[in-house]
Amino acid sequence: MRHKYAVGQMVDLIPSPRLSNRPSGPCEILLQLPFEGHRLQYRVQSSAESYQRVVNEEDMRPSTAASDGTREAASHFARIPVLRR
Repeated sequence: MRHKYAVGQMVDLIPSPRLSNRPSGPCEILLQLPFEGHRLQYRVQSSAESYQRVVNEEDMRPSTAASDGTREAASHFARIPVLRR
């Protein structure tokens, strides 16, 4: 199975008050988790929370909010090119 959303993409969490205390609203995809036979999952960071969550793909929809790119810029900064001889 293939992931529908890309790392760095903004998505909206679909509210689920009966199953979780997870708030709805925009969040950024931080990591695509490996498929383990039942659901595609992602590690996400909401702008309204200080911690990360693991969310099923069916609990999200594409967002119109734009990513601020701070996490992506930080990850590019840490990349060091290695020359092979």
